[in-house]
Amino acid sequence: MQRSLLVGNGLDIQLGGNDFLNKWILVRLLADVKSGKYDELFRDKESTSPSISGDELVALFMEMPSLANKARRCGFDSLIDAAKESEIVAALVDFKAKYTWDVTSPEQIGLEDWLLLLRLFLQEQADLLPLFGSMKQGFERVILDSIYCNGMIQQIHKNACKKAKEFFCGFDSLFTLNYDNNLEKLSGKPVYHLHGDFETVALSENPNTAYGFLRKQRGETVYFPPNFQHCNCNTILDYSGDNKYKLAAALSSAIPEFEKLKSLYDNDGGEFNNSLSEFPPEQQEIIMVGMEQNLPLGYNYHFNDLEMLAGELTIIGIAPQNDRHLFELINRSNLNKVLFYHLFPPDDEPAPVLPICKPYEVKNVSNLWADIKLQKPMYLSATGKDFYFKSINNRAETQKFVDVFNAFETAANAISIADLLEQLKSIPKETEKSIINMMKAEIQKGKYHTSPETAEAQYKQFRGFGRTLVTSSLSPQTLYFLYISNIRNNKAKATIKRKKKKK
Repeated sequence: MQRSLLVGNGLDIQLGGNDFLNKWILVRLLADVKSGKYDELFRDKESTSPSISGDELVALFMEMPSLANKARRCGFDSLIDAAKESEIVAALVDFKAKYTWDVTSPEQIGLEDWLLLLRLFLQEQADLLPLFGSMKQGFERVILDSIYCNGMIQQIHKNACKKAKEFFCGFDSLFTLNYDNNLEKLSGKPVYHLHGDFETVALSENPNTAYGFLRKQRGETVYFPPNFQHCNCNTILDYSGDNKYKLAAALSSAIPEFEKLKSLYDNDGGEFNNSLSEFPPEQQEIIMVGMEQNLPLGYNYHFNDLEMLAGELTIIGIAPQNDRHLFELINRSNLNKVLFYHLFPPDDEPAPVLPICKPYEVKNVSNLWADIKLQKPMYLSATGKDFYFKSINNRAETQKFVDVFNAFETAANAISIADLLEQLKSIPKETEKSIINMMKAEIQKGKYHTSPETAEAQYKQFRGFGRTLVTSSLSPQTLYFLYISNIRNNKAKATIKRKKKKK
């Protein structure tokens, strides 16, 4: 019996740790936006200023919780009904079913749901709606870079042991929704990336495709800074699973269509011209470039291969409420069994009901990870580890430290040593680096280098710095602690270095 595998982000979290949780991807994204990391991505050319600043982007992101709650409370329903666009209606219905609580912070919102909220906001601001395409592209690039995690995402396969690799090698076909290329390295087999991958250049920017070749000739290719080349890829992000499927299907179907046209081009010029005339002028030009340069017209996203599956399909690391289009393909397949591995929380939540008509079995993914010895990396961040040992060795000094930080907040927002330690322990190492870089960039701003006229103004200045990154994951006290600890650690390293030089 044919055995196939479909994996999602749950595998990356298990391989790479909490840096790849949605929450920390978004915290890292906000920190990197604030530090100005993405200014280059919002320049048309190397020499121009960014079209939107980091502070402006963060302000936009911080509006997302209020937009999410408005969507939950049917605040956009009449606008969307009037637009008569079925994919937005369906996406909004799914959004309201998924978010059944008050959203209080941006990192509580799923990555692609941000794109839906942006679309809803622009639907309300009708004069800005034509900007959705370019704004969506900007959002996509920062999301992709945050997922990329300074290249760490492409290295996490190294955390797998031999038994885990043997497990992935045991499947006949491998499918993934992830953009990284770890599954190839784990299995040594070809992998079908249903939503694209980091290593495949975007069709429009790849001169080895007909469209990319034509755009390069015209000088229309998009500038990507060298350190953001991974954003120049064929990944598909969208708020609508139907939209993802339509785009992927259109790009995939261009391959067999091109082969038919190529056969006519080589053997029947008259019929070729008749067929070519049925396409719009722009597409005719692309097709002719493909013929003359022998270049492909599209990429294969392999949804057809998923739909044609038979035998048994194992699914790991996918939320059943997401990506409805995948389950529709599974329903149309010849599969006779589906094994769905689900992360069961500690409170004995019932097994999810899958929207498929095939026989299926839901299993606990924690048991699978244990069986194949795929242990999720668990660690304290550098600052969390340092604080942990100091709090044990000198409780009184640590309490004074916490009391000073609490003084900048109201009594209701005060935290304990245990709270601070818990937050520090929760921050993954790559995300901590982004937060510290953000704090360093923030302190360089002129407003922190003026002498406040009153004690209240100074208090406000200190509190403002502590609230540089407002998320429900991290308190201002934690941000202060990270920043000050980093300064202290750098000074200690510099002192050690000087002493070594003297010797």
